[in-house]
Amino acid sequence: KQRYARILAEAKSEHPHTPVRRKKGRRGRVAKPAVNNLIERFEHHREDILRFITDKAIPFTNNQGERDLRMAKVQQKISGTFRTWAGARRFARIRSYISTSQKHAVSIYDALFEAIQGRPMFCQ
Repeated sequence: KQRYARILAEAKSEHPHTPVRRKKGRRGRVAKPAVNNLIERFEHHREDILRFITDKAIPFTNNQGERDLRMAKVQQKISGTFRTWAGARRFARIRSYISTSQKHAVSIYDALFEAIQGRPMFCQ
């Protein structure tokens, strides 16, 4: 945590907040450089970012979550979108079942076959 704080302090010193001058007649808040926004997010979300240090149940990365969402995004790109919410929910439920079977090192074919036969492996 101390190292994280040092890195943030170094980032702030290398990229001090320098507001961009507003053009005459423009309204609204003054835009900040992207690097300053990033530093602020790292400061604001410090506890969430470092939670994996104190809670062993939290993975270091969220790659698995991103992988789980990737198939839905691919499906949306291919067909444009899901036709109904019910269809999207069904797709998500099937993908979740497939992902669970992979995580448990069970053949996807066997898991789906058992589910179709009314004997789902991963349901209560």
